Amino acid sequence: MKYSVKNLLLTACAVVTLGSCKVEGSITINNDDYAYAQYLGFQSKNDSLWGLMNLDGEVLVKPTFKNKPLDVTQDRFFVQNADSLWELYSAEPEPKRIGNDQYASVGAFRHGLCPVSRPNEGLMYINVNGEKAIDMATLNNKAVVAAFNFSDERARVQTADGCQGVIDKQGNIIVEPIYAVVSDYRYGKAFAYKTLKPGQDKFEQEWGVIDTEGRELFSSTTGQMWPIRDKFEANGLAIVKTNGDNDKTYALIDETGEIVRNLTMDSVEEISGDYIVFTMGDKYGLMNVDGEMLIKPSFDWVATNGEIIMADNDGTAQFQLFDQNGQEIKTLDGTEVTIFGRYVIGYDKCFRLKQDDTDALYDEYGQKMATEADTEGFTQMIGEVSSFANSDKAE
Repeated sequence: MKYSVKNLLLTACAVVTLGSCKVEGSITINNDDYAYAQYLGFQSKNDSLWGLMNLDGEVLVKPTFKNKPLDVTQDRFFVQNADSLWELYSAEPEPKRIGNDQYASVGAFRHGLCPVSRPNEGLMYINVNGEKAIDMATLNNKAVVAAFNFSDERARVQTADGCQGVIDKQGNIIVEPIYAVVSDYRYGKAFAYKTLKPGQDKFEQEWGVIDTEGRELFSSTTGQMWPIRDKFEANGLAIVKTNGDNDKTYALIDETGEIVRNLTMDSVEEISGDYIVFTMGDKYGLMNVDGEMLIKPSFDWVATNGEIIMADNDGTAQFQLFDQNGQEIKTLDGTEVTIFGRYVIGYDKCFRLKQDDTDALYDEYGQKMATEADTEGFTQMIGEVSSFANSDKAE
């Protein structure tokens, strides 16, 4: 692979303004809640062991682990042992094992809680001390088979019949498990999809947007539109496909379902913050949510996390770095690049670039950063956060 973009499920979060917040219904939403991964795993070239570092290049844990640890969230992280079971550790230079439990499946800590399951047991949420906080083995007398991370103080859960609902931090049911899919909450809103009937086109499926109290803000039925990404950005906009699969029509909508702007393109690859990555023909380009063309569709790859913008053409072994107005800052030689997902603290500050089998972090201006991990000769820095836990217990 020439390049990679770490934008795992959660990680395409919207623009983060540290210290600011807004209120949606009864939930106070801190914008910086969406960037929550504190440290990522990196691997030493010297001994292939794994440590933890942040996007300032500061090493928290020197290469110690044989297996790659999951990202640090709320000063906690998981790593697999020799039996491929997960153990919980504190995030400090000499990590301490928390509790004696071993887990078959884990999510990540958000709002002080994390979904987990022990082998052959039902699901639960634990607190940062490793103690059971919510028993999630059943919901409405139905077995729970998947429990997702909290976001906006809400978490979705899936029952054995394939339906999803939403709970709060106390385990109270906010949304009954009646939907086929409920997205993660972002900025106080989630997409909710009703079951698709056999033979029914996806544009005929009923879906809507709900708030943190489960109230429906709007619904869309036959032939109107279909979400491309199940998320609203900080600007209050989401992107949808309109007029069926065979048309080039897209639109930006607000939380009431009103069309704010119609767009024409072959496909939408991503919306992140105020930017839309799109294709025309077989080339990628970039526009903003005002419909202004920033990068003409002339590249084989364009990617952004809403702050860092990069592009390249196949076979060049070069990457172009752009500013937020679409002006090229610098061309960098390299064979692989990682633009970090918006769930990582500091995602807007840097990116990872591989040159001649050597990894390094570069700042938003394309300057190589000096990091503590350089002495380890790190070969890769991988952000990985689990978005849910599942249960292997049959009920």
